[in-house]
Amino acid sequence: MATPGAHFPSSDREFRAWFQDDNACLDYLDWLRWGNALVCTSCGTISDPRQVSGRVWRCAACTAKVSRTAGTIFQDTRTPMTSWFAAAWEFCMDKGGVSALTIQRRLELGSYQTAWMMLHRFRSAMAL
Repeated sequence: MATPGAHFPSSDREFRAWFQDDNACLDYLDWLRWGNALVCTSCGTISDPRQVSGRVWRCAACTAKVSRTAGTIFQDTRTPMTSWFAAAWEFCMDKGGVSALTIQRRLELGSYQTAWMMLHRFRSAMAL
């Protein structure tokens, strides 16, 4: 991949190929946040982390667990990362704006509240 922010999928087909599962989404998020080296939030060491579970790394230096989504709009969510990335794609690709109801229907989310919360977090992050 190119430098963060410089290269994104250019079509729906490419988007689906890049982000097939949660791990692909989390790997992209890691790359955007840390580049090629994780910086442990506990000890500050730049290390080669070991994956403990889907959303958690373990620092090789101090063995602290580091959440891959902590400090992001994805923190504390139970919604799959593929749904988050798909919602972001819809949000960015629709020139006229997209409603929570549209996101709920297109992504087949269980509730309107989940779709509304996702869009709210995207909009809050853009306002910063």
